[in-house]
Amino acid sequence: MEIEKEGFLSNVETIKEEAALLDKFYIPTRYPDGLPALTPSQVYTKKEAVRALEAAKKVLNFCLSNLK
Repeated sequence: MEIEKEGFLSNVETIKEEAALLDKFYIPTRYPDGLPALTPSQVYTKKEAVRALEAAKKVLNFCLSNLK
């Protein structure tokens, strides 16, 4: 990751897992053809949605704390 090489974020490792989880939702839930013949509600469970929301909050808070 380029930002790590530059040393801007010393604790970026702590958020990588959360970001990786969110990455799995990006294409299938954003684009109409991301889930051919299915809708996101047919693929993702409420538990997964809650977990993704928690991860998004952690990533957002991480980013905000590093923009100081």
